[in-house]
Amino acid sequence: MKVFKLVLFNVIGLLLLLVLLELFCQLSGAHFFKPESYNSVMASRFQKQEMNQKELSDEFGQSSFKMPPASLKLAENSSLEGYSYGDIDQSPEKNRQWSWSKDGFIRSSRFIKKIKGTSKEVYNVLYRLNPLDKRVVENQDSKTQTTSFVLAAGDSYTFGEGVDQGQDYPSQLASLLSADRFVYNYGISGDSANDFAYRATLDSQFFFPIKEQKGVFIWLYNDAQMQRLVYPTTAYSLTYINAKAEYTLDDGELVFHGFFNNSNRFKRKIINGLAGLALTKSFNLELPKVYTKDHYELFIKLLNLPLAIMEQTGKQFEKKILVLYTSHYNTADLKQAAESNGFEVLYFEKLLYKRDKTFGGNMNLSLPVDGHPSPDAYWLLAQVLKEKYFN
Repeated sequence: MKVFKLVLFNVIGLLLLLVLLELFCQLSGAHFFKPESYNSVMASRFQKQEMNQKELSDEFGQSSFKMPPASLKLAENSSLEGYSYGDIDQSPEKNRQWSWSKDGFIRSSRFIKKIKGTSKEVYNVLYRLNPLDKRVVENQDSKTQTTSFVLAAGDSYTFGEGVDQGQDYPSQLASLLSADRFVYNYGISGDSANDFAYRATLDSQFFFPIKEQKGVFIWLYNDAQMQRLVYPTTAYSLTYINAKAEYTLDDGELVFHGFFNNSNRFKRKIINGLAGLALTKSFNLELPKVYTKDHYELFIKLLNLPLAIMEQTGKQFEKKILVLYTSHYNTADLKQAAESNGFEVLYFEKLLYKRDKTFGGNMNLSLPVDGHPSPDAYWLLAQVLKEKYFN
């Protein structure tokens, strides 16, 4: 009986301590632990490696150290210095005016992002969208007898957020490829592998525009996609993830659990509850852990699910390529998961580090303030892809 009372008192004491700590965190808004920035992780990882130009040329091709044409180079804009991504006004533009093509299939509009409370433009660019709201890939008007496709899929990095029409990497790649290859841009801002899989299983016409029977699949990866796939407590401020599809692996098989905000998983309900605590935010408690072997395996299997659906319709894949644009943690585990599931991996991040002015290189590879890839970065990626996989 004494032991029971002692345990009970200890449990009550611990609960009271947690309640007091939660109240303190709510009132103070304190943040005791901050995650390491991507730039610092990238620098510490690559500074330990000897990366001379010859080795990188051998890995990425001779074109990887050329300079892009002057038309793509970013103009320096000193008026944006000192601002960060959080300073961008993300509110939707009202009364957008769309222009339609003569046949009524393609609509276009300018997209403008500004610094909050100012007239300073982060970017002012033209987007052209097809009837399925996918970005039109330029440089292909003369390609009337195509026999193979290139399916470029991913998030805003593939879509080309913040760059003008024709400057996204699928359009730049299309200009380099032979006349028999047609490129499709399936990049959707905010997407991850779970979105790609869910759309493909939900919509039987998702790949209908792809007429060619054989081709290459390219997924452009960045770390934000893992948060959208796993939705840890540290990402709950990103409310757009709430309604994303939740998948897990059970003995290697994909299992769909609904959406994160109404998942049928008991574990997800616990995570949803913990995410609302100030204590969780103050101590930056990441539940579940994002960059694990199991989650990388889940990610790649979800990429393969839509491709399997395509193969059931008679499509064939010559190659499946995973481009690591930003990988942050456990790159070896991600690479292993990809290769064991039939992907070739392009560790493009290494070349980015060597060439980005942020780390002492000679190219502006990120849009100021916004941080998305610049037209120069897309030019570099298109050159490497062409030389490595399409020669």
